[in-house]
Amino acid sequence: MTDLLFSYLVRDSTSDPYGQRLYDDGKVESYRVSRLVKSASGAYQEQPVTPGWYPAATLNEDQLAQSRAAIEASGVRGMPAKVTGSANNTSDLASGEIEVMTGDGLHKMTVKPWYPGGDTGRRLFHLISQLNNLITQSLA
Repeated sequence: MTDLLFSYLVRDSTSDPYGQRLYDDGKVESYRVSRLVKSASGAYQEQPVTPGWYPAATLNEDQLAQSRAAIEASGVRGMPAKVTGSANNTSDLASGEIEVMTGDGLHKMTVKPWYPGGDTGRRLFHLISQLNNLITQSLA
């Protein structure tokens, strides 16, 4: 059985939820509410799906090692369970849910409102950007 390394999910009232999960075997899932389907005309159109987590990619060993290092360097495992964001960053009070595996099990965090500010926000966004870049590389 594989363990979750890191996960984030952002929900707000103005757009569809989005997020990703990364597992210790390199598998990546994306949170989806729709998928792109090629129509008879050749154009791609969004088609609704049951909201949830769907397979998206698999990281190779090097990308997985880089992901583990980024998670460790971010300090996310030591962040508090509740992080207060800045209401100045958005008019819609979105919330973020973050999960990361620690030596003591799964550490869950809530960030509300989303976007987190200050040093914590910079570290979380940097981590998510690094992981997204590695996932994009795995798809190339």
